Amino acid sequence: MRQSDSLEIAWCAKLRNGKDGGLLNPDVVNPYLDKVVLWFEDADMAEEPTTFQTYSDKLAEVEEFIKKEGAPYFEKKAKDAWKKSANGTP
Repeated sequence: MRQSDSLEIAWCAKLRNGKDGGLLNPDVVNPYLDKVVLWFEDADMAEEPTTFQTYSDKLAEVEEFIKKEGAPYFEKKAKDAWKKSANGTP
C-alpha cells in the first residue's frame, strides 16, 4: 500500500474513533467510510495506476460527504477553536 493510501485510511479511522466522533452521524458515516477504505485498497491494487486526479476527486467527494453528514462535529470543532483563540489558549 502506498504511503498516501495509508494516510487516507488513517484519516478515516481518526474521524471514526476520535473525540466527539459520535457527532459525525456514525450510523451513516461509518458504513460510508468502510466503502472509502475499500476504494483506496482497490485503487492501490488496480492493474492500471490510479491517477492523482482520481485520488483528489475521491478525497473531495469524501470531504463533502463528511462535512454534510457530520455537520455537528465540525460546528463543535470550530466553536472549540474559537473559544481557545478567544481565551488565548494554544
